[in-house]
Amino acid sequence: NRHNVDASVDRQSIAAYVDRDFIRAIDAVDCGVASWMMRPRDGVAELAPIDIPRLVAMHNPEPAVEAVGDGRRYDNAFEQAVQAATTWLERAAVRAAAEAVADELLPQQGDDTIVRLERLVPWRGRTLAHQTHVMWPDPVDGGWLAQAIGREDDPMVPKVAYPGGWIGLGAEELARVSGVQDAVFARGHVAGARSREGVEAMVKRAREVT
Repeated sequence: NRHNVDASVDRQSIAAYVDRDFIRAIDAVDCGVASWMMRPRDGVAELAPIDIPRLVAMHNPEPAVEAVGDGRRYDNAFEQAVQAATTWLERAAVRAAAEAVADELLPQQGDDTIVRLERLVPWRGRTLAHQTHVMWPDPVDGGWLAQAIGREDDPMVPKVAYPGGWIGLGAEELARVSGVQDAVFARGHVAGARSREGVEAMVKRAREVT
C-alpha cells in the first residue's frame, strides 16, 4: 500500500478510528456543531475534536506499523507537518476576516425569522432564538440555498425541517410536490431553488407543512 502500513493491521480498526476521530467531527461542524461540543453517550464522548496540534503530531512516523527506513522519512514528515500548519494559518486568517463580516451583518437582520444574506458568511452561532432559516446565493451554481437552523438543545436537529416527502426528489417532481416551480433539491436541513423568491417560498411551505 502507498502508506507502507503493515498489511497485518486490521482495516476495520483503521476505518473505525478515522470515522471516530475525523469523519464525525467534520460532519458535526458541517451541521453547525462546534468541534469542542463533546457529548457523552453511555459514558463515552461521541465527538472527538479536530485540532491543529494533533494534526501536526500525526505526521510523525509510526515505526510500530510502517516502514521508516533512514532519517529522510522524518525529514519528509517534518516538511509535511509544516505545510499542513501553514495551510491552516492561511485559512485561519481568511476565516477570521469572514467572521468579522458576519459579526457586522447578522445583527442587522432584525426581527424576521428568516436571515437573508446577500453572500454567505459564517452565521452559525450568531443567529437568534426566533430565527429558523438562513438563505444566501449559491456561489457555485448561481441559484439560492436556504438552511434550517438547528435547535439550541441539539444543533444537528433543525428547528423547522423540510418535509420528508421532498427529500431526494428530482427538480421536476419536487416542483410539483412543493408547489415551487423553480425548486431544485431538498434535504432535511437544506433546500435549493433557482431564484431567491423560490427558495424563500420553499422555507414558507416547509413551515406550513410542519
